[in-house]
Amino acid sequence: MKKIYILRGEKNQGKSSILNGLFKNREGYDGIVCMRGEADLRNFVQLSGEESWLMQGSENDTGPWLDVGRFRFSAEAFRRAENYLRISAKKKDVRVLIIDEIGPLELRKQGFYQVAMELIRMESGPEILLVVRNELVEQVINLFDIPEAIVMFCGDYPDGIFPW
Repeated sequence: MKKIYILRGEKNQGKSSILNGLFKNREGYDGIVCMRGEADLRNFVQLSGEESWLMQGSENDTGPWLDVGRFRFSAEAFRRAENYLRISAKKKDVRVLIIDEIGPLELRKQGFYQVAMELIRMESGPEILLVVRNELVEQVINLFDIPEAIVMFCGDYPDGIFPW
């Protein structure tokens, strides 16, 4: 069975920035990371390629929306990211596929829930790295039924040398 990694850390610890810095356009790695952009709004960023798109909207934008607390995320932006992940998972040269992040939306079976479930359950394909906040790790492991997950703490890899 392929390996499922969970990179855990605190909110704003720099998990996404580390992954983007290490794996952007790096051979064998692909996926989606969530980075802050202009006006502190979040964007989805492809690790392989140059595309990024706004995932977070304002009250004046049209929906449909996925709401988490004070944040409002575009359902269409998630669909686009999901499609990218599905395509990347089928590429022979992708060894590790990164999904940033699995959190409150996914625990409500929204956001990346469906695509993450599909990719985790695939018999073949790349290893999967899920980015998860510390306090949600056990819930994510239970939700996706991945008791064999290899859990890594972001702070243990300050030099960015991960075990794969």
